[in-house]
Amino acid sequence: NDLLFIIREIHRLLKPGGVYILTTPAPWADFVLRLFAKIRLVSPVEIVEHKAAYSQRKIKEILHASNFSKDGVTAGYFEFYMNNWVKAKKL
Repeated sequence: NDLLFIIREIHRLLKPGGVYILTTPAPWADFVLRLFAKIRLVSPVEIVEHKAAYSQRKIKEILHASNFSKDGVTAGYFEFYMNNWVKAKKL
């Protein structure tokens, strides 16, 4: 899986104590974002670039499978719960 390889590389390249922060649309926001793109409320270019939408649970599973410790991973939402943020610290 390319995504797992990429996240493992990020973990490998981070110094101890280094932080990786990612944001991604929440799965339930995908329909809304695509609709907004059609009526030009958000950039259609940005929405077309989204390949998948991940829940926080799935993101955490991928991070843990990529050697990030459960103790170093925190997550939350922003923009009315339409987007996830996840912070992974290399311990």
